[in-house]
Amino acid sequence: MAPLTINFDCDSQRFDWMERMQFWDSMRPWFLARGYMLYHYEYVRNDRGQIEDIAYVYPARAFEGDIRYPYSFFGGDPPDSTDRPHNGSALPRIIFAQDSQYRHVAIKLVRNGSQEHRIYQFLDQDLSRDSLDSFKGILPPVDFLPLGDHLFVVMPRWGSAVYYPQFSSVNEALVFMRCLLKALSYLHKNLIVHRDISNDNIVMNHFCASGQMRFNTMRGPLRSAGHLVYALLDFDISIQFPPNLTPADMRLPSSLSWWGSYNQPADTAQGELDYDPFAFDVGCLGVLFWDRFGHLLPTVPMLAPLIDGMVTRNIASRFTATQALQFFEEFYLQITHAQLNFNPGWPAGGQPFVFDDIRADRWRNLPDDFVRAWSHL
Repeated sequence: MAPLTINFDCDSQRFDWMERMQFWDSMRPWFLARGYMLYHYEYVRNDRGQIEDIAYVYPARAFEGDIRYPYSFFGGDPPDSTDRPHNGSALPRIIFAQDSQYRHVAIKLVRNGSQEHRIYQFLDQDLSRDSLDSFKGILPPVDFLPLGDHLFVVMPRWGSAVYYPQFSSVNEALVFMRCLLKALSYLHKNLIVHRDISNDNIVMNHFCASGQMRFNTMRGPLRSAGHLVYALLDFDISIQFPPNLTPADMRLPSSLSWWGSYNQPADTAQGELDYDPFAFDVGCLGVLFWDRFGHLLPTVPMLAPLIDGMVTRNIASRFTATQALQFFEEFYLQITHAQLNFNPGWPAGGQPFVFDDIRADRWRNLPDDFVRAWSHL
């Protein structure tokens, strides 16, 4: 059977989900011939037998497969969980599958020749020999499947809901921050601006069938043992600049800064015509750190100058991604064992802190001598 044709508009989230599923179903033989078994779906039907929604999805052969990098750990569903495996993706261009060795992958439809395509090609060439020891916070593609004007990029399947279950120590949060700083530093060194740094675009090397991540029995022990790492992904609106451009050439119209998620600095809030997308990326990551980990400052005061350096409105003096990583690495080595293992508790319900340079006083309640030494940065 010939696959259906469907318009996957990379710049729009408007799509008919039923049309989407018909497209993927029509592609099953095509993928199978190339060694990939798409996950199966079961649907919710109304009283008239009409399909109304996706009930759950599940892999072709249980949850088996390799867990060595770049593939991920899986399992730990609560014994009393009534949830069924679910895709959890609202995007029209992504589906899960298993390869011929039953390893779990995510398959994304990308426009041929697009910025996203070129970035994945670069990552494939540059990261293909990496190991977990040399992990840069970015997942490498494992396959490319061309199809006319588009192609399917195959990635290892990693898990979402990265903040659950709650971290049990300061060190677990710092490992998370370090992974993202490494990722952004790596991208920027290679002239790639991400442009959509958000919680939704962070994954970890563990997933499970149930949506009840708060009660997963595997993530906590893996995290405590230091086996979990985190990656920044999704290059839908990312840009890789040519190496021959000057910094002045690598600015973008301010209207493009309004894309992406909530955690944006105020770089284009004063009517600027253009902006520095590299500094903007750093600001977005700094706001995300403040939202999620601002309550750690009394235990790790050095997070105050780190975050201030990432979000300062004086963009010329803002940390670059590499400077932020270097600053982090330097103070991380000086944190005591007691500080690293301290469990400060986590905000109930995961509510983010309000970010504002006036109200969000990161130096409040920190030691006076520390404030005198560091608040000038």
